[in-house]
Amino acid sequence: MIEKKINISSSKSFFEVLNNYLKNGFIIIDSPFLCLKLKKDEEIVELNFNSLTAKKCDIIYPSFENTQMNLVAGIIKNYNGLTNFKIDDDIFNKKYKNTIILVLDGLGINILNNFNDKYPDNFLAKHFYKKVNSIYPSTTAASTTSIKTCKVPLETGWTGWNNWIREIDRNVILFNGEDYYSSDKGFINGFNIMPYKYYFSNLNVLGGIVEPEFKNKDYKFKDTLDRSLKNISNGIVTQYVYDETPDKELHVFGTNCEDIYKKLYNYSCQIEEFYNKLPLDTLLIITADHGHIDTIDFNLFDDFILNGMLERKPSNDTRCLTFKVKKEYMERFSRYFNSVYGKIYKLIDSKEAIRLGYFGQTDNISNRIDDFLADYVALATSNIYLCTTEKALGKKSNHAGITKEEMEVPVFILRK
Repeated sequence: MIEKKINISSSKSFFEVLNNYLKNGFIIIDSPFLCLKLKKDEEIVELNFNSLTAKKCDIIYPSFENTQMNLVAGIIKNYNGLTNFKIDDDIFNKKYKNTIILVLDGLGINILNNFNDKYPDNFLAKHFYKKVNSIYPSTTAASTTSIKTCKVPLETGWTGWNNWIREIDRNVILFNGEDYYSSDKGFINGFNIMPYKYYFSNLNVLGGIVEPEFKNKDYKFKDTLDRSLKNISNGIVTQYVYDETPDKELHVFGTNCEDIYKKLYNYSCQIEEFYNKLPLDTLLIITADHGHIDTIDFNLFDDFILNGMLERKPSNDTRCLTFKVKKEYMERFSRYFNSVYGKIYKLIDSKEAIRLGYFGQTDNISNRIDDFLADYVALATSNIYLCTTEKALGKKSNHAGITKEEMEVPVFILRK
C-alpha cells in the first residue's frame, strides 16, 4: 500500500489538487475536515489543509417547543388573543396591563455567563428566569421576525440574511434590498415581498415597535428606552423593543472582548433605571434572538468543485446555507459535500428539514420557501464558518448554526 501525504496552506490550491486527484479516478475514503484520504487501487493520498482545526461542539437540533415565540404567545393570551403555542403559566400567572418584550441581539447563554462572571452583581443576573432554545435559523432576520409576528419562519418566509429573489435572479439581503454578492443597491427588500403583521395586530389593544435609528450614529440605547416609556405614557400597552448590542460588537471582536461586557454592564444599569420608571402592572420580558460562537473562516468560494454543481450561488445565512443544485449533480453534490464538509456542517434535504420542523410547523407555508430553501440546507455544527463571499471574511463571532452557543438564549422576567 503506497501512502502519500500532502500539506497545503491555500484553500484555492487545496481544491485544485483535490480536483486533479478526483479527475484521475481517486475516491474520498475518509474525511476529517480538510484532512481527506483518497484512494485509487493500492495508492492512498492524504490531503491536509494546514491552518484549520474544527472544534467539537454540543448540538441542539431545531425545535419550536420552547422558544422566544412562547413568550410572545403568552403576551397574546394576556390580552385574550388566540395562540397555538404553549404558555408558561409561571410567567403569565395574572393579567398585566402593560407588556414589553425587549430583545438584546446576540445575548446567548454563553455570553450571559461570561458577563455574570465579570459582573456578578449585575441587575440582569438578579432577574434571570430560564433559558430557551432560539427560533431557527438562529439569526436576526428569522428570529426577530418570528418574535414580532408569533409566526414560524416557514410561514413568514424570513429564513435568513440573504435569499434568491426569482423576479430579479439575485441573492438579496432581505433587510435592505442590497445584492449580497455584488453590493449593488436598490433591489426588492423582504418587507415588500413578504409583509407581515405584528403579534398585536389582531388584539384589542394598542401595540408598538421600538427599534434603533440605524442610520443615526448619535442614537443611543437610552433613546430606545425613553421611546418605550413615552409609548406607555401615550397609551401603548404592549411593545416589542430591540437593540443590536451585543451582536454588533461580537461580530467584530469575538466573545472574549472585555469592552463588550463593560457595555453590557452599562446596558444592565440603564435597564434597571428603565424598570424603575415603568408604571405598576407592567411585565417586562428580556431575551435574545440568538447566541454567538467564536468562528474560524474558510473560503467556500474557493471550492470550484462544489460551486460548479450549483445553479446559483449559495444563500440564506453562512451558518445555515441553502443550495440549488443542477439536476445532473444532485447525487454527486450530497456525496461530495458530506465527504469534504460533513464533519462541520450537517447537510439535509430541504424537504426533509421542513418535515422535521426545523423551520417550524404550519399549514400556511410562505410561497418563497421553495426558492429560499432550494434543494439542500447545511447547518453549521462546529466553529468553522463557510464564507461564500470575501466580504463575509473576518467576523470573529457568528451565528445561525445549531451549536449550543448559538441556540441557547436567556429569559429575564421583571414584574412591576
